Amino acid sequence: MTEIDRGGAIWCEDDYRRLFEALASELPDDEVADSIGRSSRALAKRAHMLVCEATGVMKALGFLRRIATQPGFEWEPFIVEAHQRTGIPYWSTADDRALIEAWAAEDCPRMPYWCERFGVREDAVARRCLVLGLTNSRVEVVDRFGASPGGVLHHQAVLARDKAGAAVWTLVITAVGGQVVHLSLHPSWEASLLAGRGLTAEDLDEPPARWTIAVRVTGEGPVRFTISDEWGRWPETDPTDLPWSPPLVTAVEAGGEKRARWWQRSRT
Repeated sequence: MTEIDRGGAIWCEDDYRRLFEALASELPDDEVADSIGRSSRALAKRAHMLVCEATGVMKALGFLRRIATQPGFEWEPFIVEAHQRTGIPYWSTADDRALIEAWAAEDCPRMPYWCERFGVREDAVARRCLVLGLTNSRVEVVDRFGASPGGVLHHQAVLARDKAGAAVWTLVITAVGGQVVHLSLHPSWEASLLAGRGLTAEDLDEPPARWTIAVRVTGEGPVRFTISDEWGRWPETDPTDLPWSPPLVTAVEAGGEKRARWWQRSRT
């Protein structure tokens, strides 16, 4: 078995192309699952959806094989119809390319254009931008494409902005034994980093060993994330470019959707 690297990710054109190529090659079920980076269970559930639940989940892939091997079968119209029937957005390579190019352009169509073109809701467009790695926040999607006032995406962006305003950044410096030799609160990543860089060993009771910066949104509970390194090794990178999520990213945006830039990797 190969690594399940697409587990939990949204199914799109490239997944289906590889699926039907594997079915046409008459690969065993487990090898079909391997070829598209999914578990056998996930593959069976997807086949069940595609065949309109005409048979049980465990027999759905075999049923799909029979459909796929019929003379003249074309998989993409079949997939599009299945997605329309179930109300699940279908993302083609052309759709993804259009979003990527528009995001990079100086002027781009607004959200109503994308909703009409793709036949989806605003939140589905925003989710796709996250999956493609174009942004790490729905706030940026609204800034770029807009959103209907009072709509779901608009409310998500407003909530994210409010949470960002309530974020508290904590700088902690510890000695070799783990004891805290400095602790301070700051309004932003930049302020906490500036404070840390401004300290010297002479300012502290014991020689510093590590620094940690953590962010927490007031009233939200646990710390959102932390970043830590050896004393003196301060990041030069803007926090939005670091491999963890900045405070504008909600838990839903940061997890589950696997924004791993797989679209670009699959074409390199």
